[in-house]
Amino acid sequence: MSEPLASHELARLERLFERAVELPRGEQAAFVAAECGSNEALRRELWSLLEAHGSEDRLGAIVRQAPSRTGTRIGPYLLLERIGEGGMGEVYAAERQGPIARRVALKIIKPGMDSRQVIARFEVERQALARMAHPNIAQVFDGGTTESGSPYFVMELVDGEPIHEHCDRHALSTRERLELFLEVCKGVQHAHQKGIIHRDLKPSNLLVTQQDGRALPKVIDFGVARATNGDLTERTLQTIVGQIVGTLDYMSPEQADPSSVEIDTRSDVYSLGVVLYELLTGLLPFERLEAGGTPLSELQRARREQDPPTPSMRLRRQTGTAMRVAPLHGTDERSLLRQLQGDLDWICIKALEKDPERRYATVDALALDIQRHLDGEPVTAAPPGAGYRLRKFVRRNKAAVITATAVAVALVVGLVSAVVALGEKARADTASRAADRSVASAEVTSEFVRTILMSADPWNEDGKQEKTVLEAMDDAIRDIAAGRFRDYPEIESSLQNTIALILLNRGRMEEAEAMLAQALDTRRKLFHGDRYEVVQSLLNLSLVRSYRYGVAESEARIVQAVEMSERLFPRDHPSLIWPLSCLATQWSKSGRGAEAEPLAVRVLELATRHYGGDHSEVAQYIARLARVRNFLGRTAEAREGFDESIAMMRRLTPSGSAWLADVLWISAEARLANGDAAGALPELEEAVAMAAIHLAAMSPDLARYEETLVQCRVKLVE
Repeated sequence: MSEPLASHELARLERLFERAVELPRGEQAAFVAAECGSNEALRRELWSLLEAHGSEDRLGAIVRQAPSRTGTRIGPYLLLERIGEGGMGEVYAAERQGPIARRVALKIIKPGMDSRQVIARFEVERQALARMAHPNIAQVFDGGTTESGSPYFVMELVDGEPIHEHCDRHALSTRERLELFLEVCKGVQHAHQKGIIHRDLKPSNLLVTQQDGRALPKVIDFGVARATNGDLTERTLQTIVGQIVGTLDYMSPEQADPSSVEIDTRSDVYSLGVVLYELLTGLLPFERLEAGGTPLSELQRARREQDPPTPSMRLRRQTGTAMRVAPLHGTDERSLLRQLQGDLDWICIKALEKDPERRYATVDALALDIQRHLDGEPVTAAPPGAGYRLRKFVRRNKAAVITATAVAVALVVGLVSAVVALGEKARADTASRAADRSVASAEVTSEFVRTILMSADPWNEDGKQEKTVLEAMDDAIRDIAAGRFRDYPEIESSLQNTIALILLNRGRMEEAEAMLAQALDTRRKLFHGDRYEVVQSLLNLSLVRSYRYGVAESEARIVQAVEMSERLFPRDHPSLIWPLSCLATQWSKSGRGAEAEPLAVRVLELATRHYGGDHSEVAQYIARLARVRNFLGRTAEAREGFDESIAMMRRLTPSGSAWLADVLWISAEARLANGDAAGALPELEEAVAMAAIHLAAMSPDLARYEETLVQCRVKLVE
């Protein structure tokens, strides 16, 4: 047997393999001959890699045509039937002959696959399995070599089915699937403790068998395992350099990178994350990778760069799959989505992090988080923050960011205008006049939106750079002030209302107040009597005036809005939620907590009835009721409400949100009022960090959170 390649030749071997594997079958021989020349060791190793990868060469054909060994004997074992086949070996169900009969699985190298590389890999698997003894790992009993010198080993015969097929066939609930998966984690963690990385974890290598009347998963096939220490590592590195081992659909990004040598136990964590995702949804995190005519390097790149959606989002997008999968969990589609939202979304996404440093550090850490979820305890997994994801997006799409933002603002403005124009005037005029009016309004709105969009187009006629959000919005303000919509007051007031709120979020409160006052005046003249548009303007104007002048300046308009709403709608109508909530907040801040509490209770009841019990809107109103109760001195009851609201919001908005920041701030404000600055600090720091992502730099809410954070830090050093 020839000597192994020198270390300086391994990099060359890797480069040649990458090029050769993408060539048509008929061109590979000429390529190997031309590139390797008289270097016989390099030629041999390159052919070994191509053979193990599955190329259609002469040796591969010999292997495929090799007859079955069924009915023959190897040592004391009679081979009964071939039950499995991999790139280098065959697995047979066998029976040990002698006084103690035992059915086993015997793995042996395929005929013709006796290259140094394959024998070394086979020996790696045998050593790896021999190190381990765990109920969730197929046990090794024996080993040896045949008369012809081919190595084999004998292991436990696992009479089972892939874990996802078992779960579906028995319609296991989400909880039961998680409990079964936890046993898989125990087996893999044991392997890691013995210094073995599996590197090919997938459902077909996770078989579920029956033992003592219960389902028991077993990890099998350590054929591409890699040791984390000792001689196994050196041998593995020298025999498979540059080769892709494992299954792309379940492979970690670093394992899919042929240049990477930084493969550790976190690679198995990633693969387990894919298995968990599939158990929960019936889907892979990504569309299945098919080689076909796609170069291997492109498939590898896709695996390294694609970002997965959360399980609930993936399933929600696949309506047909959701309807099919839910009964396999013993539930309905809506219930399954609710089960996945929050903890399980976060756990899967953390296990599937591209960056190993952001992934679970160990399989044990993954298992512990799953157990926390099952026990109803908070999980440690946190979603990738919006800031992190935004930075990744900006790095990939710098040129499109400014344009896309301006387009989004213009579309919001145009949409609000068009809805008002086409809806409300149709009710105010006769049918024929409404039709004419709607067409004209739509044309005016369309032209306005087109103008704003063109102003943000980098390919516009004057060649100017893209406009920022504020520049595009300033164009809209000037158009409105110039009387662009003088003949369409319904559009004008809607635009004023929308743009004013954007101005408010950007700290331009004086302009926002002026525009909202104009919108309120326009709507009062346009609509006679009680109208919800007037309620909307009253509440928005009261909001901006409370920011500028304090709570006392807001109450009259809020009371007027509530009275008008109660005349417009039945007592249980959801349109009452916003105005009643504004009044409850107003009264609680004004020291009228006893009057505010029944209002806050009524708001929560309305929101729960309208949105359902598990909704971010409901979480907000739980926090607002808790704040009222805190003002009343019922601090323990209030704290329960705050904690419930925050937990619900975290579960429902896994990427964070401005509303979660607000709930955290409300909770922290109550802690400060109760003298708990130490408890308030982490909530305020998180609220400020989250608001900095979701709100504009000059937002009055962000300024309020930052001011409270400063006050908290001052209290801590006093």
